[in-house]
Amino acid sequence: MPTGYSPINYGRDFNYFTKLSVNIIDGYFPNECQILIPFITQTVTFQLESGGPLEYSFNGITSHGDMTDGYASENLTFINRVICKAWFRGTGIVRIEAWGIR
Repeated sequence: MPTGYSPINYGRDFNYFTKLSVNIIDGYFPNECQILIPFITQTVTFQLESGGPLEYSFNGITSHGDMTDGYASENLTFINRVICKAWFRGTGIVRIEAWGIR
């Protein structure tokens, strides 16, 4: 294999990916965040893969927006906004991807 094509196994990884299944119908955000991104973000995307609508919060108390299938809100991108914690309520699957600042 040519040089430079091996896996990067040193340093800190500033990429984040998860799919979160949400089934919270009691009207409250959970006590603990469902997403904890372990670095300062530069870009974060939320994509509603199924279900919805889902509400999201960046403090666990206030609804900061919602995601509804078939509307522009089903795919959200946050650029140059520091996001490290997120809470969701509703029913559905949301895909979260983040990139960090080195």
